[in-house]
Amino acid sequence: MKIGIVAKNDEKAINISKKLIKFLNNKKIGYYIEKKIAERLGEKGKEIKEMEVDYIIALGGDGTILRTVHYTGGKIPILGINFGTRGFLTEVEPTDWKSAIERVIDGKFKIEMRDKLEVVSKEKLGEVLNEVALVSSLPVQMLHLEILIDGFSIGKLKADGIIVSTPTGSTAYCVSAGGPYVHPDVNAFIVTPICVFDGIRRAIVVPNKSEVEIKVICGESPVAVLDGKHIFEVKDNIKVRLSKNKAKFIKLDRNFYEKIRKVDS
Repeated sequence: MKIGIVAKNDEKAINISKKLIKFLNNKKIGYYIEKKIAERLGEKGKEIKEMEVDYIIALGGDGTILRTVHYTGGKIPILGINFGTRGFLTEVEPTDWKSAIERVIDGKFKIEMRDKLEVVSKEKLGEVLNEVALVSSLPVQMLHLEILIDGFSIGKLKADGIIVSTPTGSTAYCVSAGGPYVHPDVNAFIVTPICVFDGIRRAIVVPNKSEVEIKVICGESPVAVLDGKHIFEVKDNIKVRLSKNKAKFIKLDRNFYEKIRKVDS
């Protein structure tokens, strides 16, 4: 067995990374450490995309998880240890890291497959685990958009933009824009308008076999933002559909509804 270690660049995550390395050494389990973290620890490092490992332990928040999925394509199962603010994509709190790693070593876990979306304009822009947002790159500028689902126009809107998210991503930008929480086992994705001035105001949940097209009727400098990080200029439209690829997560005991209660309480 070989394990990859990816971490948020803060002191708490770094300290647990040190303890994790010592723990793996004692168990005689091989590991690779993300290069920028390895430099802080005086260890040899490896870029995430170059890691040939069985599992990845990601110490951080949802941003760390998204970064890991981006570089691995989601092909390597990830166990998230929460050092972030919300931690919806993580499975373990920092106090429980050791028992969680022992369960991974002993094979006492399940692999959970999460849907990803493929985003296409004139060419494929990429894949997302959480969402794609179509917005203006200029502050406080609205876009005039049309939404089509499987080729059928359901209406137009003038708004700050629109989000198409997976159930996994429903807990992120989607819910901040007034969309619903959707359980990750639901085979759907969510279309959520952002700050609507005129037109469609409510989020729409559609089957994940659908293709969602967002047409830009007019607006200043529209861009597609993939998982909050990767930005592409858009001339006329984007199409969003279910990707053939999934993201793999190590599932222990944490309950989706427990996460909602913790965040919203």
